Amino acid sequence: MQFLMGQDVNSELSTMAKAFPGNTESVPTFVEDDELFKTAFEIYKDGYPANEFTGLPVAEELMRQFGTQFQSALDGQQSMSDALTETQDEWTSEF
Repeated sequence: MQFLMGQDVNSELSTMAKAFPGNTESVPTFVEDDELFKTAFEIYKDGYPANEFTGLPVAEELMRQFGTQFQSALDGQQSMSDALTETQDEWTSEF
């Protein structure tokens, strides 16, 4: 884990994955090539990771319900609008 989270290795891994690094000192090279990614990376560095569901009642169930509807939309079984409506209906029933 220490190797993967090292600054240089983590920068390289995040570059290959086109993702933001886990090491706060790492900088993926793609943020230097694209202004939009550069801006997004600056916002990422200035903020902190948060899980919106942490602390909510039935948090795991809410995440599962959203994931199910989202995947259904991604594979074409329903529109994204329908997926969001279904998710909202399911969530409303939880509260």
